Amino acid sequence: PTVGDDGFKKYNLEGNIDPFDIETNTHAWWHMPCGRALGMFNGKLIEYDSTTLAPIGLVIDADELVDKKICVINKSGLNADRAGCLDEQAVVVLLDKKGGHVKIVQPNEDGSYWRKYDRNRNELFPSRVVQAS
Repeated sequence: PTVGDDGFKKYNLEGNIDPFDIETNTHAWWHMPCGRALGMFNGKLIEYDSTTLAPIGLVIDADELVDKKICVINKSGLNADRAGCLDEQAVVVLLDKKGGHVKIVQPNEDGSYWRKYDRNRNELFPSRVVQAS
């Protein structure tokens, strides 16, 4: 993917990506303010290497994402520095179209968004998906 191609999501004047619907066939991608690349494929949100654009991990699976809206809120606006992900200044927000629930996906401690697994326990590390009240 390159800037301007089909599915590329632009930030608005406030430095956010406006909410858009997610279906299993949604193809969209964007760079977080810190430079990390996220994209939609087969209803899944995937993190890609920002240099090679190779997939590096699953952020949110399709069963949690399809039939919802997704947006990116950047607390620092368009002038965010490249460390924005580490400062939790940019978050991915999931909006439930039916129930009106909001979930916020915050970055991991290292600034990445993909889910990290504890191989010894065969389970996810504590979730960064927070139910907003």
